[in-house]
Amino acid sequence: MYLKRVEAIGFKSFAHKVNIGFTPGINGIVGPNGCGKSNITDAIKWVLGEQSTKNLRAQGMSDVIFAGSQDYKAQNMAQVSLVFDNSDKLLKLDYEEVEITRRLYRSGESEYSINKNSCRLKDIVDLLMDTGLGRDSLSMISQGAIANFAQAKPIERRGIFEEAAGVSKYKKRKIEALRKLEKTNENLLRISDIINELEDQIGPLKRQADNARKFLEKKERLDKIEVSVIVFDVANIERILIEAKENISTIKQELTINETKLLFDEGKLEQLKENIKTYDNEIAMLQAQLLSEVDKISSLEKQKSEEDSRDNENKSVEYIDGLKQKLNALAQELDGFNNNLKLMSVDLDELKISFEDKKSSYDDLKENIARKQNMLHNYQNKKGVLDNINDNKSNVYTGVKAIMEVKNSLSGIVGMVNDLFEVEEQFQDAISKSLAASLQNIVVESNNDAKRAVSFLKTNKAGRATFIPIDTIRARYINGDDIYVAQQSEGFIDVATNLIRFDEENRIVFEYLLNTTLVCDQIDNAVSLARALKNRYRVITLDGDIISVGGLVTGGKIKNDRGNILTIKKDLEKITEYISKITSEIQSDNEELYVQEQDLNNIRNKINQQNISIAKVEESISHRQHQFDDLKNEFESISNESYVQDFSQISSVVERLNSAKLNKERILSAIKSARETHSEINLDIENIETQLKSTRYFISDLEKKHSNINMEKATKEIELKNMLDRLANEYQLTIDGAKEQVVLELDMRLAKEEVVQLKREIKNLGMVNPLAIEEYERVSERFNFLSDQREDLETSKNDILDMINDTDKIMVEKFSKTIDDINKELPDTFSKLFGGGSVKLEYTDPSNLLETGIDIVAQPPGKSIKNLNLFSGGEKALIALSVLFAILKVRPIPLCILDEVEAALDQANVERFAKFLKEFSSETQFIVITHRPGTMEECDVLYGVTMQEKGVTKMISVHLEEAKDLASKE
Repeated sequence: MYLKRVEAIGFKSFAHKVNIGFTPGINGIVGPNGCGKSNITDAIKWVLGEQSTKNLRAQGMSDVIFAGSQDYKAQNMAQVSLVFDNSDKLLKLDYEEVEITRRLYRSGESEYSINKNSCRLKDIVDLLMDTGLGRDSLSMISQGAIANFAQAKPIERRGIFEEAAGVSKYKKRKIEALRKLEKTNENLLRISDIINELEDQIGPLKRQADNARKFLEKKERLDKIEVSVIVFDVANIERILIEAKENISTIKQELTINETKLLFDEGKLEQLKENIKTYDNEIAMLQAQLLSEVDKISSLEKQKSEEDSRDNENKSVEYIDGLKQKLNALAQELDGFNNNLKLMSVDLDELKISFEDKKSSYDDLKENIARKQNMLHNYQNKKGVLDNINDNKSNVYTGVKAIMEVKNSLSGIVGMVNDLFEVEEQFQDAISKSLAASLQNIVVESNNDAKRAVSFLKTNKAGRATFIPIDTIRARYINGDDIYVAQQSEGFIDVATNLIRFDEENRIVFEYLLNTTLVCDQIDNAVSLARALKNRYRVITLDGDIISVGGLVTGGKIKNDRGNILTIKKDLEKITEYISKITSEIQSDNEELYVQEQDLNNIRNKINQQNISIAKVEESISHRQHQFDDLKNEFESISNESYVQDFSQISSVVERLNSAKLNKERILSAIKSARETHSEINLDIENIETQLKSTRYFISDLEKKHSNINMEKATKEIELKNMLDRLANEYQLTIDGAKEQVVLELDMRLAKEEVVQLKREIKNLGMVNPLAIEEYERVSERFNFLSDQREDLETSKNDILDMINDTDKIMVEKFSKTIDDINKELPDTFSKLFGGGSVKLEYTDPSNLLETGIDIVAQPPGKSIKNLNLFSGGEKALIALSVLFAILKVRPIPLCILDEVEAALDQANVERFAKFLKEFSSETQFIVITHRPGTMEECDVLYGVTMQEKGVTKMISVHLEEAKDLASKE
């Protein structure tokens, strides 16, 4: 292996890229002082990893970068590459050439590479280890190093011999091993301290863990049974609630019927009481009329008696006249009754007409109520259908329903998108088609809330749902230029976000979903707008036709389309309003119907009373007619003449008397009739009051039942909510999820008893640390792990100690052998350089070869000096060079750089030094920086270093053999 070339640019005085090619043998570098010869040595040192700026003859590492000159500006980077011939594979790489490069930037960033592949300085050091190359090895010796070697302390001198002995890698391994041993001892100490602490924790933790295991076993059993009990109780409560709802519905119907009946009977009772008052007044009036008629009759009878006493002698004539007067009076009375009957018939006809008119109005109202009830029934059916459709549409994802049912038990649930905004009817189709499936997305406050909700769905196998975390999404926007283009386009309405209403805290949700959707009036304008915006945004029409990003057009109408969630929701609102309105109208109509029914009943009662009165008048007419006929027959048999009415013949007294008597009878008959009707009404009042009392009692009983059932229902609903909340909070289950887990073999009564028993046992366990099991397992695992680690560290420590001992043995063996071999070669090299004398390497501490220093005991011819410092500079240089050449004999190295090492020698010693170089040049490549002609003569190649331009080094090379041939020819 040898150094083929050095490539440098920007290093120290190498402003231009230089490529110095070296050959095997002796390569001489010559030139005047200050021209940059030693910069070549510095460049090689720098690539091989020299970090000391002092050894590089610089104040800072950035000083190695070309700093500029009068004609050249400073460089920002220094780079040097060493290219080695590796055909003998001394470097453990499968390459014929190996290039080692180092690069430094003014920023301080440094790079290393081997064959253009980035690497570390350590990789370079490891590659060159034990090859004899390196920044501290024998491969680079300067004039100062020669002097330092002779003057150094024995322990300082040891390093060169260790490098020569090839123990550097062993020493490095030992240093690393000692470092590992120190770290291992520290780890052992730390682990032992931790193990001692853990031993104090394990005992109490084990007791807590055992207690916690008992708790968990009982809790697991309790949970399993209790979930089953809750499912059983929930089913019972749901059944009770269904029955309660049915009972409440039945009671409400009965209450409505009875309250209506109560109102009707109360109204009827009031009417009857008014009738009673009317008849009381009528009877009082008739009784007053009766007293008046009795007084009148008494007065008239007295007058008649007086007239009868005067005309007693013409009794027979008078008797016939009296019969005729009676007949005339009866005829007159019959005529009055008949006239009265005609008037009463007219009144009856009027009442019947009024009744028919009101009956027609009543029937119309009743028919209208029936029609509205039928309409109400139809709307309720439609509402049921829409409710089902809405349920189906809103439950496309069962997970959405599951989450919304337990939203209060899960944190961060804001709500479904569909429930977070409002939109006018004209924009419903556009917005619903824009949002599509997103209507059923669930808005949550954070990503963590979404994770918990997904975990809940997975645990309960409750379906899937899509979540929109507010803390994750970002608002979308249409740029200002595109908005301007849209606003100038025909048919453009607005950005979709601006067409809906929502709470401000949810703005980001809709700016994320709708802020890049534009709404147009119809499809032609929408297509034009999309094209104008180069199909970068979605455009949608009021009918729901969509032009997607990229230009895809979606539209049309589905047969039997049931509408979307928004329109269904709006239809439901309308139908609910209709139902409320019709229900209110029906209630109002029923009240009017009740009033009309009261009027009809009043007219019906008047008709009945009129019929009774007519019947009584007809009875009176019949009675009077019989009297009239009898008197007429008697009159005609006595007087032998036919009866002819002649009211003028009737005496005024008799006439008035008969008339008064007739009035009296009529009044008595009217009083009797009024009293009978009065009694009948009183009986009706008693019956209605009894009925009212019964109805009120029944209503009160129904209201109590309704209240009790409502209270029981409310209690059961609270129980149900508590159970469902408990399932959600304690077990993270929905009722459906709980039903899937129910596998109960016990009777429910026994199960409930076991629940009580388990709760008692859990309570008796006292305070339980549920984390103790995990903590105990963690501490135990850590204790066992650390115990194993301690054993491993002990084993590792012993292995390291064994390795250190083995390394020490190898190092002692190699070091002592190398010193012995050098001592064998050293006298010869010393003698040749000094022309005689003796020299020997000695240990300063033979008992400790690992740390002993190395003394050099040298005696040049004719001198007896024991202290090297007393020798002259030239003698010190020769002693050092003799040691160097002895080392090269024992362990040849591929490359040795000598920087003016012979400067202190006289001409004769320089020649001897040069001849020594020639002897070793077959095995070692020398790069010699020199001023001495004797050295130059022995070089195979000379490299001239010059500085034609101030601050910039240039190179020229001369092969001496070629120069000699050229000179001889000339």
